Parts: sequence; structure tokens; C-alpha cells
Amino acid sequence: MKKILLMGQFTDHFREINKSLTGKYEVRACVNKLEIFKGMFKLNKPDVVVMLINELNEANEELFKELKKEHRDIPVVYTGINFENNVIPDYLISKQLEYVAVPYTVENLIEKIEYAMTKDISEEENQKVPEKVTKEEKEKEEEKGEKEEKEKKEEKGEKEEDKKATDDSLPTEKNTGSNEHRKKSVLVVDDSGIFLRMMKGLLEDKYDVSVTTSGLKAISLIHEKKTDLILLDYEMPLYDGRETMMKIRESESTKDIPIVFVTAVNDKEHIKAVLSQRPAGYLLKPLDKERLIKTVKEIIGE
Repeated sequence: MKKILLMGQFTDHFREINKSLTGKYEVRACVNKLEIFKGMFKLNKPDVVVMLINELNEANEELFKELKKEHRDIPVVYTGINFENNVIPDYLISKQLEYVAVPYTVENLIEKIEYAMTKDISEEENQKVPEKVTKEEKEKEEEKGEKEEKEKKEEKGEKEEDKKATDDSLPTEKNTGSNEHRKKSVLVVDDSGIFLRMMKGLLEDKYDVSVTTSGLKAISLIHEKKTDLILLDYEMPLYDGRETMMKIRESESTKDIPIVFVTAVNDKEHIKAVLSQRPAGYLLKPLDKERLIKTVKEIIGE
């Protein structure tokens, strides 16, 4: 039986979750204090840590940093926070950490726990990087690269606007060339920088491709720029594919953007869970180039 270390304040909600998990897992409960956590961990190393928190205070921050520094092989599932303006602290961004958005059900929590325990949380892109270089620093570098790429594209777009003396949002009939038309826009969302670069290389000849490493960034981008299709990784830290889709569909201006889930888990029950969200389609990793192009073309054309 898998072992869970359940952490939080001993409220009625905490006790209810503890009762629901007991029987399915071997559950040990403790309050969210660093010294108590260290003691519990020495006594019985868990397979997963579940944190029920209601605020991001100094004590909780210490716990997250301790887990990321000393126990990077242990997956962590946390819930209870509504992030104001979708701003997430750097110490909460990691493959090791899985977020369950509120409100949630016990079933949602168990689904996330099961996923966390089977997920590969090794930092493959950091294998040749000294240990002192943290995941946060790597992701900041990726984000910096994305920002620079976006600025270059915007600068290029502004030069083209000046040359054509027209706005991209105006009908293309003002262009005299027969092939001068707005490329359809595809947003690729995945927490792997390697995968994003590969996808951009496969699609950018025919489409205007934007990329981002998180669901929260995707939600912000689609409000800034017209997006015709979203290729969305179903398994991501913080906002996973399901939660990101829910947020996108909550907005009147973005609810109709077609979403294709991309998943690395080729399991009957998992695929069933993916399709239950009613996406426009789904693709399995590793991706087949021909199927990728065919799927995109069928949904938005060229």
C-alpha cells in the first residue's frame, strides 16, 4: 500500500480528507511545521506528500523549499490556494509539485495523487547542470528566451506593418499579393522546452506558432493575441491540461478556441479521462509528424 504524508491544519476539512484517503493509502498526518515534518519524514518516508494549505505564509514556504531541496524524488500534491491574478511564486514552479485548483472533490485529489506517483519528476534538462543551478533558474532562462523571441516577432511584425501600411487585424484584401494572408495561429503549451522547440520547428512553416511552458501563461497569452488552436499538454505542474481548459472555457472571449490535448500516457483509463473533457482532439507522445499536421489542418485549415 502506498504511503501518504498528509500535512495541514487539523480542521474538519483536513479530517474529512484524511478519512477519505485512509484505506486506499497508508496515511500519516502532521501539521504543516518544518520541524515536525522532518521528524515524520525520518520515521516513515512517504511515496507522496499531500499538503492542504489555505495561505502562502512563511511556514509553508519553508516546507516547499525543504521538499524541493532535500526530497526532490518525492512528488508533492498541494491544494487550497487561489492565486491572485494568476501570479505564482517561483518556489511553487517545479515538476515535483502538482496543484489541485479549488474547489475540488476527493476524486479530483485522488486522481492527482495517482498521477503524481506515476509521473517522471526527474529534471532531464538539468542532468548536465551542476546541482546549485535550480529548476527555478532554468525556467527563468526559458521564460527569458520566450520573451526575447516574442519581442523579436513583435518587432518584425511592426516593420512589416509599416511597409504594408496596414494593421494585421484588417481584412487581407488590402494586400495585393495572392499569398499575403494572415497565418493561422497555434499556441503550444508544454512544460518541456525541448518539446516546445520541436513543435515550433514542425509547424512554423505553415502556422504562426507561439509557445509557453505553463497553463497560466497560456491563459494570459490568448487574451493578448488571437489564437486559432491550442495544443495543450495534459500533464503539467500547477495548472494541468484539464484545469487550463476549464479556465479558458470560463471566458466568453476564449471559450470557443479549439483545444487538442497532448499526452504521454497511453493508458485506456487515462485516455478516457482526457476525452471526457471534450477536446477537439488528442495526440499521443512521441508525436507522429504526419498525424500532427493532419490534425491541425483538419481543425483550422492552413
